[in-house]
Amino acid sequence: MASRSRGFFFDRDGILNLLVDNFRPPWHYDEISYFLFSKHLVDLVTRKGYIPIVVTNQPDYERGSVDIQSLFQIRDHICHDLGIQHYYACYHGFDNVCCCRKPKPGLLLKASKDLNIELSESFLIGDRWKDIIAGNAAGCKTILFNHSSDERRLAIDQRPDFRFESFNDLNQFLSQLKN
Repeated sequence: MASRSRGFFFDRDGILNLLVDNFRPPWHYDEISYFLFSKHLVDLVTRKGYIPIVVTNQPDYERGSVDIQSLFQIRDHICHDLGIQHYYACYHGFDNVCCCRKPKPGLLLKASKDLNIELSESFLIGDRWKDIIAGNAAGCKTILFNHSSDERRLAIDQRPDFRFESFNDLNQFLSQLKN
């Protein structure tokens, strides 16, 4: 049996790219702006032997705020600009009962199956409680990168494995991961 890969799952908005006017995700590719450290983080985890994978909720499509073509253009730009080959998105709204919308682990489970990922050897980084719950449910190690929001809604059994509030601390931790 072939050995399994390790994944590094990135939430999109608030982790790789900034929110527009510190409020909403980009709805058009020309609204994308990245954190200064985004490309560095993707390159670092890739050098450490992890497959970088985006897992993102994009409910604004179902709400009618953005069309699917714009979301695909945003996906293509983020993947090209940051060197990411794997991108999984849930386009369902808040009221839709689906298995892929975080906090459910469906996106991570699908990526694991598609890419032969060993989830227990993988990480998920996010900035919201939904990200952490999804990562925990999938069996990943979870990182709450709480650099811009005050995310305190996690119950004790939903806590992240690691929590960082600065890029320097996060970078130091990731630099120490074994290849």
